[in-house]
This record gives sequence, structure tokens and C-alpha cells, in this order.
Amino acid sequence: QLVQSHCVTCHGDGKEGAPRIDDFGAWKPRLQKGMDGLLKSAISGHKAMPARSGMASLSDTDLKNAVTYMVVQSATYKAKP
Repeated sequence: QLVQSHCVTCHGDGKEGAPRIDDFGAWKPRLQKGMDGLLKSAISGHKAMPARSGMASLSDTDLKNAVTYMVVQSATYKAKP
């Protein structure tokens, strides 16, 4: 729900270089430090993305779940025929 209501704003179309939810190739370099490294970037902010995606009250668990969901979706994305 968080991804659909908030994260997709940037990760849906790759706004300002955000890796798109449907593009694992864009996530792959970000995963070089593993999921923990990716989560650390999401918590502290990265380039145009503010810390905790601009949601100061967002818990580490919710943020981790959102990041994990987007990575899994990108890796399993299948274009509609």
C-alpha cells in the first residue's frame, strides 16, 4: 500500500533518476552493498530522495518492506502482452 500511495510517485516513472519498479537493471547497481546497504540509503536519503522518502515517521520496518517489495517487483516484472 505504501508503494502504491507514495513510492510510485518517483519509482513509477524513474523521476530524477529513481530506479523504476519495472526495471531490475536500474536496481542492480544499487544492490552491490546488499539489501542492508540499499535500506541504509533509503533511511538516510540518496540524491533527490529525501531521508525516509520525506516521511519522517516512517518506521524502518515499513521502509524495508517497501524497498524489498520494489526490488522483488522489478526482478519479477513481466510486461503485459
